[in-house]
Amino acid sequence: MYSEDFSTDSKHKNWSVRYASGTFRHGIDDTLPHIHELVLMNEEDGLRDWITKNPEDVEKRFRDKTPLLMAVKFDSYECFTVLLDHNANIEESNFKHETILVITVRLNRTKMFKDLIAKNSNMRIQDRMSRTILEILISKDDVEAIQFIHLQRGTLLLHDLHNMEFPLTLAVSYQAKKCISYILSLKPTAQTFLIHRKFSCPISAAIRKNDLQTLTSLVQLEDFGYVINKRIHKSVSYIHLAVERAKPQIVELLLNNNAAVNLRDNNGNTPTHYVKDVLTLKILINHGARLDMEQP
Repeated sequence: MYSEDFSTDSKHKNWSVRYASGTFRHGIDDTLPHIHELVLMNEEDGLRDWITKNPEDVEKRFRDKTPLLMAVKFDSYECFTVLLDHNANIEESNFKHETILVITVRLNRTKMFKDLIAKNSNMRIQDRMSRTILEILISKDDVEAIQFIHLQRGTLLLHDLHNMEFPLTLAVSYQAKKCISYILSLKPTAQTFLIHRKFSCPISAAIRKNDLQTLTSLVQLEDFGYVINKRIHKSVSYIHLAVERAKPQIVELLLNNNAAVNLRDNNGNTPTHYVKDVLTLKILINHGARLDMEQP
């Protein structure tokens, strides 16, 4: 058990090791630094006394782990808080180049995660799949965590410059329903979706995912009428995209919310030039689509 942390070929001590999840016996390597031993046993008072006398040990490494990294791994929350109180480096990483914040998210250490966010830990760091902290949490539909992030950082309505997407776009892409609902409750401004037009905006993502429920909420945004007929990435509008993707219900919704049925893209094509199915064509005709408009 945990053979990667403690070798078994040297003289051992037997300890009754206390974890948040229970108690069991474990052989502890004699070479284990005392500060790591205290963290392993979650000895809060002992750790506090030791650091007071040996402050240099706060960043001491054993098997590439600082005491803070070990506290996260073994869920020693009391020791974790002691180390934070003594200014342990919260940006340390393990041998896999995962920072402490990434590890807390991966291991679902919610209280530790919140403490790190409150300490202004770097959220731009990526995991081994090149995902930011925000994307990881949204992919898990962890609405409690993203609520906390927004209260601390106010980032959920801003552009994610790393992912080149909006947090709401990520939520729609992952179909994280709780996160979608929460971000929409913050009343995003539709006009901000066009600030960086190379970004995949929430409206486009909802069309691609055929997410009628989210799109129904988006068309109710106060300034939706301002963006409905604007060009998005690759010079097409939302109605062109919906028609091209053969999403008849979404086409109907957009047309009912002032999408221009004969709007031309940058190449002079109207939505009817993108039609792939009969039902969508009928909807366009019912809304006044002209079939005599030729491509330039």
